[in-house]
Amino acid sequence: MPKQQDDDMKLERAVKPLRPFVFKNAAATFNAEALPEKRQAAWLLSGLTPLSQAVRDGNISEVVRQLKAGFDPCQPSSGGITSTPLEDAVTWDQPEIAQLLIKAGAVVTQTAASYALRYRNRGPEDKRLDIILMQAPATQMSGVSGLEPYLLRAAHLGEVALITGLVNAGANVNMETQYSDPMDQIRVERQTPVACAVNSGKVDAVRTLLQAGADGADAMTQAFCNWKLGDPGFTHTDMGCMLINTVPHDKVLIAMQRREAIRL
Repeated sequence: MPKQQDDDMKLERAVKPLRPFVFKNAAATFNAEALPEKRQAAWLLSGLTPLSQAVRDGNISEVVRQLKAGFDPCQPSSGGITSTPLEDAVTWDQPEIAQLLIKAGAVVTQTAASYALRYRNRGPEDKRLDIILMQAPATQMSGVSGLEPYLLRAAHLGEVALITGLVNAGANVNMETQYSDPMDQIRVERQTPVACAVNSGKVDAVRTLLQAGADGADAMTQAFCNWKLGDPGFTHTDMGCMLINTVPHDKVLIAMQRREAIRL
């Protein structure tokens, strides 16, 4: 018997004993019986939802079709595969599809956020899944936490778009933390994000963090550690000009007192 025919018979035997695989939500019903037999068998045996399969295939038109038909973008797969369509989009590096899912109301889970922030954090901003996920509406990110180390990394690199997204997602701009990932080859010692950005010379990142509520005294304290207190050259640097024009006077005084205490 030819191998192809034998494979077809195996698929047929696998499909017949199982009931139709039906997905339901308020807007639409999906019935796997309407699929070609081989694809129906694949979904029945793997537990993947049709939307997750389209995501993994990178089939944007099919994703759009299913979303328009009302398929729930938060519906996880079943069986041994329990990922959501958005988690699949992150794992399979599908930024365009991730944007479609978020627009359709997909929830950014802790799994999706952590994976994107750790492994999908390079490339053009409009293709970076870490930025795409962090720009999701706050109502779709209520379960995400532990963002502060990634905020420190973004401050170190001066990634303003990611900083803005992380802050909007609930990251604490004044928490001291550290970042270290051997795969990333970046290590940042324990400090606040704004102090880190000052130390790295990322003027726009410092400005963004200060606007988001970062402590100006932390920024000035780090600046005074980098430049001699009272050095006229400091006022002529981009960082110095920005800090002097942005940080309130009382915060500058606190920073000066801290610096003097360090020297003593």
